[in-house]
Amino acid sequence: MKTRVLLLFSAFLMGIYVNAQETDVPSDIFYDSIRNISELNDLGLGDAFPWISADGLRIYYTKGNFSEKRLVVASRPDTLSLFNAPTEVPGVASVNSISHWLSEDELTIYLCNGASLYVSKRSTINSPFAIPAQVSLSLPEFDYIYGPSLNSDESKLYINVNLQEEFLGIYVLTNNGHNSFEHTGEVSFPSGHLVHSGQLSKDDLVFFYSASVLESHDQLFMLKRTNTSEDFDAGTSMKIGGISDPDYINGQASMSEGLKWVAFVRSTGDGWNSNDLYLAHLSYPSAIQENGNNRDSFTVYPNPAYDKLIIEQIIPAGLNAAIYSADGNLMREFSLLGKQSTIDISGLSPGLYFIRIKGAAGIEVMKFVKS
Repeated sequence: MKTRVLLLFSAFLMGIYVNAQETDVPSDIFYDSIRNISELNDLGLGDAFPWISADGLRIYYTKGNFSEKRLVVASRPDTLSLFNAPTEVPGVASVNSISHWLSEDELTIYLCNGASLYVSKRSTINSPFAIPAQVSLSLPEFDYIYGPSLNSDESKLYINVNLQEEFLGIYVLTNNGHNSFEHTGEVSFPSGHLVHSGQLSKDDLVFFYSASVLESHDQLFMLKRTNTSEDFDAGTSMKIGGISDPDYINGQASMSEGLKWVAFVRSTGDGWNSNDLYLAHLSYPSAIQENGNNRDSFTVYPNPAYDKLIIEQIIPAGLNAAIYSADGNLMREFSLLGKQSTIDISGLSPGLYFIRIKGAAGIEVMKFVKS
């Protein structure tokens, strides 16, 4: 059993490689205001597998070490405040859960421990959960599971399945009733993605997952579908802009309603004790389309540009600006101090880029091509 637990907490480092190649699909969404949730993280202890509530005001997560783990919850009065001290989630300690998922109303919880999945319910958000009941899983041979995620009506279960140190995939199981799920498929990912844990969005249309590509640290990606009757298609995979730090392993993402807030984990590499919780806020919903709300306020030229880019403001103001690549990586940050600013872009590789300008009136995104 101890071996299984050790394997699970090194799960960041396991997966599959097939014809390694980086995805060239641009980011579809972009996050900023990323912060270490330092009021919750403990040095030397694992803080992992967060699940964030629909309103972004509560985080359930696993805290502890290999031998002692507990499921805790922390709340904040509003999204501008820090989280209060975490408290243990009552009623589920007997499972010694490693990872978990809650329904949007937070009255149903699924918990993973080794090769077993449990479910429990409660009457109100402040009540203790009932004694967890084991869920029957019809799966091919496996050693352990983790990272459960269900759709909103709990008819489908998405879960990481492993056998003898090998990641078999994120399997899809269908609820047959009476706490029984049957294996009906697997999630498809791009070739070359060494995949780890994932989670569905609250509307079931987006699947966030972590993966390493070409032996890089884990980064966060997403799959999209237009309706819940479709399977997720590997061809929709996109890197999530702004959220991943290449110096860390990034993973275990959980999203609030509308993807507005994302709670996730960064690790320096030991897979457990160095895990810290992070929180990010959705900056703009599309890095592919320009935001034209204040188009009369700024002019960007020439486009395409070779070595210099000129930004003119109708009303001169000191604003913060940044250039991002098409896949969401921050390339440069600078300030716009006068009516006209000339930006040196000679060091950028040819391709599509985005300028993000942040001022008192909000955020403006404009694209340009570096020739």
